[in-house]
Amino acid sequence: MTKECNRCLRQRINLSVMMLRLDYFDTMQNVYKTTITDMCLHKFSESVQELLRNYDTLCYFLNGKFAVLSPGVNINQAVLIAERIRTNIEKITVDIEKNIKIPLSVSIGVSSMFTNEKVISDIIERANKALLNAEHMGKNKVCKYLR
Repeated sequence: MTKECNRCLRQRINLSVMMLRLDYFDTMQNVYKTTITDMCLHKFSESVQELLRNYDTLCYFLNGKFAVLSPGVNINQAVLIAERIRTNIEKITVDIEKNIKIPLSVSIGVSSMFTNEKVISDIIERANKALLNAEHMGKNKVCKYLR
């Protein structure tokens, strides 16, 4: 992750970061067994990966939170990608028993590298703030970080 970010910074290539969090992940952990939560995470990450380009990077952070690094993508393009991810995820259910299905949804925060930026942690922090805004707006939303 750091290597890709440093390459984009060094070569002055656009870089967008999306922070994704599986909605209601904490509730899932409290209500269901670890194996069921893991099934949801696996289905989610598999579905997101299918929607990304070969040179995008999907990373798992913690507690149902993922990051996507998209080199060569500006913030408006990243919002479109995030919205495509969101709409595809909301169509997914995970079958845990014969008549029990868990619907998935995701909140996404988007940020891009600013001119002359030198630290990837700043981009990630902004994307995380945008993610928190998406969650506070009612979940299953995409928010971009605005100055």
